Amino acid sequence: MISTVSSDPFGLELPASTSAPCPVKKISPSTIFTSAAPDITRSMIGGWVGLEPDDRYVPRVGDVMYGRLHSYGQHRELENRDGRIHRLTTATRALLVFGHRYALAAFEGRVPEQVDASGTVQLLARSGVIGRAEVRAPEVHDPTEIKLLGGDRNTAETRHRGYRATIQRYGAD
Repeated sequence: MISTVSSDPFGLELPASTSAPCPVKKISPSTIFTSAAPDITRSMIGGWVGLEPDDRYVPRVGDVMYGRLHSYGQHRELENRDGRIHRLTTATRALLVFGHRYALAAFEGRVPEQVDASGTVQLLARSGVIGRAEVRAPEVHDPTEIKLLGGDRNTAETRHRGYRATIQRYGAD
């Protein structure tokens, strides 16, 4: 059994042996900056820190994550911050935002209590809002699944001292 450290204010549990910063990866030039976080720019993010298989993360409304398509469902497109629509493919990478959604003709979804790095979340709106769908209208398909790849490196270096799953909060207290 792996011992964990849980002193992170965001509820992230990491293996006790995690002390060195994780490698920072560049954000792909084709990354979609979704309309769920219209004020976030490439210069604000700079790079991302990957999630490791043992990481467990407790998300909150407004957490910005880097993710990719895992499997198709209701949403096959994403809307960027300029309103342009992008078709989802397995190569699509995007900045997505955890949030709640209540739409009678689509999904009712919430931010999950916990996400592990090997799991997926669901795309609740094509604007880039992610979470767990709890209820869906009968006329819509199952939600699109998103694989979380990681979080923002700037927060990692300044607030979390190199923790693997690091998040920038957007528009939420």
